[in-house]
Amino acid sequence: MLVFFVISKNPMDGEMFKHLFMDKTTMAYGGQAFCIQDVPDLIGKEEPQIIFLEVEPHTADTCIDTIKSIKEINPLSWFVCFSFTDQLHLIRSVLENGACGYLCSPVDRLQAERIVQKIEKERLNIEMDIKVKSKQGNVDFFESLINTDIHDIEHFNKLLPKVLMDTNLSFDAQLINYQKTGTDLYYFIESKNNHVKDIFVILYNQYMLNLTRAHHLDHLKVALYNFIEDYKHSRKEKKDNFSKNRIIQAKKIISELIEKGEAVTLNQIADLLFISPSYLSRTFKKEEKTNFINYVNCKRIEKAKILLSTTSLTIDTIAYECGYKEPNSFRRFFKQNEAMTPSAYREKISEL
Repeated sequence: MLVFFVISKNPMDGEMFKHLFMDKTTMAYGGQAFCIQDVPDLIGKEEPQIIFLEVEPHTADTCIDTIKSIKEINPLSWFVCFSFTDQLHLIRSVLENGACGYLCSPVDRLQAERIVQKIEKERLNIEMDIKVKSKQGNVDFFESLINTDIHDIEHFNKLLPKVLMDTNLSFDAQLINYQKTGTDLYYFIESKNNHVKDIFVILYNQYMLNLTRAHHLDHLKVALYNFIEDYKHSRKEKKDNFSKNRIIQAKKIISELIEKGEAVTLNQIADLLFISPSYLSRTFKKEEKTNFINYVNCKRIEKAKILLSTTSLTIDTIAYECGYKEPNSFRRFFKQNEAMTPSAYREKISEL
């Protein structure tokens, strides 16, 4: 959508251009300034792409100054001058100083549309050029990230492009930049390897999750830094080792939660490890030869046996201490696992 703006002392000129483009769905009217002094504030607020500027012989120099000053602020503003006069020197003067078209009043619709089409084409070419340069810039940036030995976060900061270091942006804008960078990096690595290993998919998901937990630009930088370093490490480390390390971490977290008497769920542990629940479940069964729930229940029973043999706590209290919300569930699983009830186990231990 192209927003157009009119600069003219005649209120009817704004209405005229609105009428000219009323059927053009790619054009939207942004407003009108009636004197040059109002232009900077209004233009800055509306940010139009096309500006129709009235030019008269005695105001030509002022109009040229206006074109130059606005183009300094926004180089992608296109000026189309219009006037009741078709003096050649006036036309040449504005075209040589930044205007891309000239219309004589009364404005011809077809001529105005041809100029707009020309602007749309030029704008598209410029945007394509920017994207190509941006893509190449990303390629160079990503190549340097994955092929450079990064000593620490300070060294890493020196490699970051300006857009990822801009402290003037709002945090939401910074977050979007880091999300886009992570996604672009994912597809960049995928294009180099034809396919991305499971490990890198996990690291990417971990990175995106870390971004949602960030509250400051420094947190975003650290998340990207860890993402890159983990990827480099994963290239050297076999997938089996990666999986084993994740299960070791999972078992440690499970033990800590059970010791505190807190609930333990598959989704909770997966979230803490920044991996998917399905991956954790599949890997847990492969590494431990049992499913996640059985492992957790066995660990709870181990704690329960210690409490049954060393304390006088009630069965219900022990069930709660081991993370069971329902004492009956504890009794049922204890009997399945030990072939006796918790009370029978306590009596047997006390006789020893």
